Amino acid sequence: MIAGTTVGAGILGLPLAASMIGLWPSILIMIGIWLLMYKGGIVHQAINSKGENLTDILKKEFGN
Repeated sequence: MIAGTTVGAGILGLPLAASMIGLWPSILIMIGIWLLMYKGGIVHQAINSKGENLTDILKKEFGN
């Protein structure tokens, strides 16, 4: 419940934050965030297609 309320408040605050820095900087920031999320999704898909999960990767990288 709290997480949903926080996300809702963040979405409602976006127009105010965007108006403070301007239209084009806001668009560039949103495109940059989209690219980061896209790359994260591609990496996530690549890891899952190998049948590994986060625990397997951490064990391989850090031993144990």
